[in-house]
Amino acid sequence: MQHTFLGADDFADLPERGTIDPGKIRFSQNSIAPDFRDARFGSISDLAQKLTHGEIKPEEVDPIRIVLRDGKAFTLDNRRLKAFQDAGVAVPFVKLDQIPPSQQYKFTTRNDGIAVVLRDR
Repeated sequence: MQHTFLGADDFADLPERGTIDPGKIRFSQNSIAPDFRDARFGSISDLAQKLTHGEIKPEEVDPIRIVLRDGKAFTLDNRRLKAFQDAGVAVPFVKLDQIPPSQQYKFTTRNDGIAVVLRDR
């Protein structure tokens, strides 16, 4: 799958919040757990199916936080991004001016955020 990721200029042009093609945002983490803490969503595949079938509306899911790092747009909310990518549904987002210090640990990607590995349960 070919992605056209957001760069610094694209990021600057985004509103503070809205929806975006999830394929334009990079993953900050190398791997993610398959399940959400929020029982409404279940697993990443459960949420993707619920979004696809309209059982959960995108606006019912907390927006992903997107940040700029090294001129590239990344998410801090990798599981939600993966579910929206799998569903092929525009993802709600909130743009942050900087990476919160408490979220720096999430930047473990080994492929520049192009893909993420789903860990075993």
